[in-house]
Amino acid sequence: MVATAWLEVAGLSARRRGSHFRLGPVDLSLGEETAGLGVMGLNGSGKTTLLLALLGQLPFRGEVRWFGRTLGSYRPVELARTVALFPQLSHHLPPFSVAEFVRLGTYPFGGGGWLMNGDAWQRVERALARVGALELWDRPVSELSGGELQRVKLARTLAQEPRVILLDEPNAFLDLRAKWELARLLGELSGEGIRLVVASHDPEFIQHTCQRLLLLDRGRVAALGEVEEVCRSAKFEQIFTPSRAVVPEGGGQGRREP
Repeated sequence: MVATAWLEVAGLSARRRGSHFRLGPVDLSLGEETAGLGVMGLNGSGKTTLLLALLGQLPFRGEVRWFGRTLGSYRPVELARTVALFPQLSHHLPPFSVAEFVRLGTYPFGGGGWLMNGDAWQRVERALARVGALELWDRPVSELSGGELQRVKLARTLAQEPRVILLDEPNAFLDLRAKWELARLLGELSGEGIRLVVASHDPEFIQHTCQRLLLLDRGRVAALGEVEEVCRSAKFEQIFTPSRAVVPEGGGQGRREP
């Protein structure tokens, strides 16, 4: 284990309810020299399962430590101020304005519920300003473009004021301009001390946001090392050869990539 590790994982294995898919075992340790960890693999390799297990949102075996403390030692509100999830892009959006949507992220500071005072809106304003989206304040989230929505989701995540952000396919469905704008924002946050765990299919995006890469293959760790080293490895090439079969994490009939 790294002496000053912000994330330590030992013997982690997890399985979603009703699924035959199993992730693990996963072992890793990330110190202060690593601001970001990329996670790559084919669909069904366990990327989302890993992120959910790191948050304790799935039952798991093994041990997860954030900043030296076991995951189970955190109270829920305390954990929310430490680690935040940036989920996959969803087409099911609440009927909220952007400001109301970002306000959801202030829940760790509201005791038993949302903050109902001006402090909540100050947090919302700071978060939207940080991602350059203040002009979207009154817009319905359902009317945003893909790039705008990802910036607003990032603002909601920042409203939690976490030390670590787990990002699940953050650049999916984005055009090139929006993708690199998001990469720039994440790079700036990383420089400000926020740690990142980024699950993505895009090696270029990973190279711009992370220093180390965890490569998963059917739930198992295939490689772990510096991003460039893993991307140039024979294992990386083998996994992403087009003829590989893809099995959904939830189980069921696999398909073969064209």
